[in-house]
Amino acid sequence: MSITNPRSFKHPAYEIFRKYGTTVIPEAPIGQECAPGNIAFIQPSDRENTPEVAYWERKLKTRLIKIADIHNGYAELYIASDERVFVIDDVVGQFCFCSDSIEGAIENIVNGIRTQPLFKPFQWKIVLYGETYRRNDARNYRV
Repeated sequence: MSITNPRSFKHPAYEIFRKYGTTVIPEAPIGQECAPGNIAFIQPSDRENTPEVAYWERKLKTRLIKIADIHNGYAELYIASDERVFVIDDVVGQFCFCSDSIEGAIENIVNGIRTQPLFKPFQWKIVLYGETYRRNDARNYRV
């Protein structure tokens, strides 16, 4: 397990890689609130993020580094400099808060516990988990 960029060792993504490597954690048989997902950890990279992730880095004032693929590649798991964990759904492109820690994120994902969407200024409603979320919905993550 080599880490490509030693200047980022202080970011929690690298500690997670040292702990989990490229482990794949299977999903639970049945989700509690939504479909459960597996987690396939990857080697973190300091490469430039997509414009979508870069937008949320600026908005959240943090550095986001991808640490895993989830749901067999249908979503990506990112960790922030302050250890908050976020998910971006590759199907609908929605960015969501998952947990304040990697342990909480693992628990939520494998057991099918819903994430909390973040809204961009132009978004008034989104459909997630087959339900409509509005900008003022209490289920949303507040920045």
